[in-house]
Amino acid sequence: MGLQTREQGYQSRDYGGNYPSIIRYNMQRIPIDSITILSMGYNPSERVLELEYRDTGDVYQYLEVPLEEYEAFQAAESKGTYLNKEFKKKGYRYRRLKRS
Repeated sequence: MGLQTREQGYQSRDYGGNYPSIIRYNMQRIPIDSITILSMGYNPSERVLELEYRDTGDVYQYLEVPLEEYEAFQAAESKGTYLNKEFKKKGYRYRRLKRS
């Protein structure tokens, strides 16, 4: 069976900085075997990591995330533990996306 991807359009809101307040963004995400994260995607040219959370279905984009960070996240045995103990403490700026 081939790799399944999730690609959906969203509008972003609820963040500050030098980014537009509303954009349409499509990113392919791969399903993740995690009780916390449903799917994950990464855009290396924009350095954006996108996570879809399993419990709420909310999608967040984390900004200015280096490729090495994404690779470490992918390699982590527990994605939820990595998210909470390693990733979040680094303070990446983020935006919550709303389905369009």
